[in-house]
Amino acid sequence: MVAGAADAALAVWRLGDQLFGWRKAQLVCVGVALGAALGLALGGLGWALARASGRLGAASRWRQGVWPALLAAPVVWRAAFSLFSGPKASQIPGHEVLSWGLALLGVAVCGLSGVWVSVTVVEGARLGRVRILAGACWGALGVVATANAFVLPRLYPWFHETLAATALALAVLGAWLSLARSPRVRHTVVASLVAASLCAAVAQQALANRRQVRFALFDKTAALGVYARFVPLPSARRVSLTKTRRDGGNAPAAPVGEGPKRPGADVILVTVDALRPDHVGAYGYARPTTPALDALARTSTRFVRAYTQAPHTSFATTSMLTGKYYPTLLRLKQGDEGEPITTIVRRYGWKTAAFYPPAVFFVGGDKLAAFRDSGFQFEYLKVEFLDAEARIDQIASYFETVKPERAFLWVHFFEPHEPYERHEGHDFGPNDRDRYDSEVAYTDAAIARLLAYLEARRPNAIVIVSADHGEEFDEHGGRYHGSTLYEEQVRVPLIIHVPGLPARIVEGQAELVDLAPTILSLLDIPLPARMRGTDLGPWLAGASDEAMPPAFAEVEDKRMVVHRGDKLICGGQAGACQLFDLKNDPTERQNLIDEAPERAQALTRLLDEWLDAQGQLEALEAPAESGQLPRALARGRLGDAEAAPGLLALVSAPGPAPLREEAARLLVSLPPQTELAGALSQAVPTLEADVPGLATWVAVAAFAAGSPSDAVQARVRQALALPHAEVPAGTGPADPEAPSMDLPLAAALALAETGASDGAPTLRRALERCDGGALCRRVVRAVARLQDPGAVPALHAALEHVNVRLEVVKALGSMQDLRSVPVLVQALRFDERVPVRAEAARALGRMGVPAARRALSRAARRERERVVADAIAGALRGDLNR
Repeated sequence: MVAGAADAALAVWRLGDQLFGWRKAQLVCVGVALGAALGLALGGLGWALARASGRLGAASRWRQGVWPALLAAPVVWRAAFSLFSGPKASQIPGHEVLSWGLALLGVAVCGLSGVWVSVTVVEGARLGRVRILAGACWGALGVVATANAFVLPRLYPWFHETLAATALALAVLGAWLSLARSPRVRHTVVASLVAASLCAAVAQQALANRRQVRFALFDKTAALGVYARFVPLPSARRVSLTKTRRDGGNAPAAPVGEGPKRPGADVILVTVDALRPDHVGAYGYARPTTPALDALARTSTRFVRAYTQAPHTSFATTSMLTGKYYPTLLRLKQGDEGEPITTIVRRYGWKTAAFYPPAVFFVGGDKLAAFRDSGFQFEYLKVEFLDAEARIDQIASYFETVKPERAFLWVHFFEPHEPYERHEGHDFGPNDRDRYDSEVAYTDAAIARLLAYLEARRPNAIVIVSADHGEEFDEHGGRYHGSTLYEEQVRVPLIIHVPGLPARIVEGQAELVDLAPTILSLLDIPLPARMRGTDLGPWLAGASDEAMPPAFAEVEDKRMVVHRGDKLICGGQAGACQLFDLKNDPTERQNLIDEAPERAQALTRLLDEWLDAQGQLEALEAPAESGQLPRALARGRLGDAEAAPGLLALVSAPGPAPLREEAARLLVSLPPQTELAGALSQAVPTLEADVPGLATWVAVAAFAAGSPSDAVQARVRQALALPHAEVPAGTGPADPEAPSMDLPLAAALALAETGASDGAPTLRRALERCDGGALCRRVVRAVARLQDPGAVPALHAALEHVNVRLEVVKALGSMQDLRSVPVLVQALRFDERVPVRAEAARALGRMGVPAARRALSRAARRERERVVADAIAGALRGDLNR
């Protein structure tokens, strides 16, 4: 009882405000009741074994070690052999012999300890000695419980199960010794049983009706969560509402009914990199690219409009596996702490395995380092570049060798990602789109093998197929992904096959962030309180599409919301929005922002509510001594241009220095606010007398906004002479990829906007530290505007960063420096990206030298991509707009 209550109380303390009011007491009651039940069970079993082993006479002393040894044997055996199960430990020579030796030694130690304790208590030791021994047990219990809670949390289940069993044994032994020879033992036992019974009644109601309490029991307690797996608990009352609302509101969601349950089923999560739904036959594509997925869709639930959280693999897959909006969270706070679904299902007995390429973390890997380095906490990992057919062999080998009773498996196929390759037997033509379809068809053939294997060996598996993002082929003037929020980049296929359910088509919007709560709900596992996605289970069972909450996505400074066929895209930096009617305009050509202001306003309100809700379930980092994070600061971190007035107010008002400094930096990071130019200029003299450093930041913002003040211009030029930040890494306020902007660089960028070249040396230094992020692109554009020949070598070096290569080639073409001809020829001949090759052709056309024309002529004979071929032809004719 005491141990269970202490474990629950520790969980309450760790949860803080995540567990509301009376539910904290309910969790403690669960701990008392569960601890009492387990204590009685273990104590009764020990008493029965002790009676069986005999208790009389000196000859029977050694028999007292039999029952502790028998009770401890399973736990000791598991710990001894699990100790060498890791990839490195399993390579230790003779590890099996060591396991056997440790197991036998552990069982012997437990048996001898039982003999010693029994002799000490039964054969007349002084009461004081017994009490000292009881105190030692309680002290050891505290050490073990603390280690269980804080050492290697959520890692190595065998380690925590061993500590949980040890804690239970110490608690029972401590209670036995504490009550030994006590004249009031009967009264104590009766009172304890009455208290445990009352707590059991409360616990029964709490576990049946409060999902928060169940979540805390399984997710946040140290030992109780382990014990609870082996104890029958009351079924949780089904709630006929969506589990969470994506907008984070507290108002009840629309009734949608219950979703299906498949406790104990395998879950196979398949994602295909860059797979567009409109290149899948089940979504209406004419080419026979996906016969396997089409057949699966005919027996599954197909979601017509599913969206990624960002058109980047790292943020998309992290959101998918955590049920959280990670692109937004990483802008609002430092760090990537969070619990992937793998740790939850592992606690409930699922084996977990993942097969994906290292390129999953190509963008944002440093920001998501904890997930990258831990492999999302999967137990079995294969992180390597491997073709789809070989992946299927790996998966089959996993099932045949590990033989998991129930498994959660994720495989990510990389083939459709650029550069696209043509596969034998799947030939659709020579250009990019044709080769992309070839990659899709090749991957589909591999998925067909996987589905056939599952049908034969794991027929009850839940199969989910989706993608991390889409792929653009010039629909809105670009290629590939990671740049826009139009349908071709953010819409993904989503097919969920649950054995026994009829096929359905769901027209409403869904998201990748919904998959984690949906999987947990299907497996009948309580949903963590901080998981943001929506359980799609009710829609698998036929709920109305009208009840589906909005879908959200973002990239750089752009955000999107889709609801009931309407789509709003807003650029936080530019402050401009687009409204599309997806039912009547699926290719997003007609911006209805002026024609339908009421619909735009409704979607804007949804987007604002969603942004404001992102911090409600997270511990956002506020500047030191500033208390709660102000709304203007949060929105400034998100790059919202409308936050500028609030940021200026934070800078101008008395308050903690770190808060005011961050607000000033965010003001400079936002786009120029021309309507604030006067207010910013007026704030500079006031701040000069108060905090001179802040005055300089505000002066830079005022100058960028168009302030004509001579004092402001003088201060901006003075900022150029200030020391530079030595470390470029860090989180920019408007982009999780951007390095920090120091004051000299901010001043140089502001001056470059007006054509002033004073900051050219500063821009060159920044370009030399280019990391391919948003700030690097901004510097490239500033250098091109200034036409600074001294920056050409740094521009050449920046070509190594894929994310800014197109901007660099454009800059080199505009500068027409002959030193760039060999570099541009290399880009035209060998770059894998179509837009880069096309821009290199235009740049060489501008050079007008024989070497450039020869390179263009050679490229014209071998280029098969229409966009590049047209650019080459235009360059040779002098038509550089093609």
